[in-house]
Amino acid sequence: MLIVLPEISDLPLYQQIAEAIKEQLFTGALRPGDELPPVRLLAESLGINLHTIRHAYQILAAEGLIVMGLGRRTRIRPRPASPVNKETKDLLRRRWKELERDAYLRGFNREQFTSFVETMLQREEPEYGR
Repeated sequence: MLIVLPEISDLPLYQQIAEAIKEQLFTGALRPGDELPPVRLLAESLGINLHTIRHAYQILAAEGLIVMGLGRRTRIRPRPASPVNKETKDLLRRRWKELERDAYLRGFNREQFTSFVETMLQREEPEYGR
């Protein structure tokens, strides 16, 4: 697993790491059952504090994307057969509100935002799990 962090980002380092792993899941570079590097090893390879990696892994575990435990290897959790549950809906609702807020703060009005979302939904083909 290769994690490349942007040189400049507004996100905290632990969040950048979590986002990089999510992106690899989305594109198929990481698959269910794949093993993630141990916290200490990944921290050393990136030259950062191991607590930062642990925090990123804890975020991914809380979102149900990885399984971690003492003395066991951290692995990518299988995708749920039926992903539509209350927790998933709540997570997506929170993210949607963030997206709406950020669009508004950057000058989008409702019509522009709706048009943008429709354009994004009509992309040729999503990258899901390539």
